[in-house]
Amino acid sequence: MKHTYFGELSMDINYSDDVIWNKELYLNGWKVEIHVWAEQRQTLDVARLDAFALLLQNLTDVDVRARMHLVDFLKADDKETGYIAYHMENLPDLAPLGISPDAFAQAMQLTHIDLSANTGEVMLDYKIAPGHSGQILCVHLDAQGDFGEVNWES
Repeated sequence: MKHTYFGELSMDINYSDDVIWNKELYLNGWKVEIHVWAEQRQTLDVARLDAFALLLQNLTDVDVRARMHLVDFLKADDKETGYIAYHMENLPDLAPLGISPDAFAQAMQLTHIDLSANTGEVMLDYKIAPGHSGQILCVHLDAQGDFGEVNWES
């Protein structure tokens, strides 16, 4: 299948689901790896792909909105054992960032975006220290960019 934004999509899927498109984009000087996933024998929904394309074309705005959700998550997170506390304890070089959820969220780097052609889910992975910590805050959106939830993942 050929899409106006994604180009030729490889439906040669060897597993239950697989990457049918990938690209690296840059946002604020940082590399972001992007993958579109699909399932074997799946009929691709062109409207969903169009919605994904629109999100990627407006990635700066999507990132700003996602960071607002990160701030909300960090403000509600446990001050003793939460994401910020974990990183302040395990990565002392982050101390100059302070513990403000706003400053912390702004310092995080968007590293990966996974787009599910099957479910329409968009997952934006943010890390505070990509080279030193595997801990991720994942912002979940739908294909239209509406917020779902933030999860702490590793």
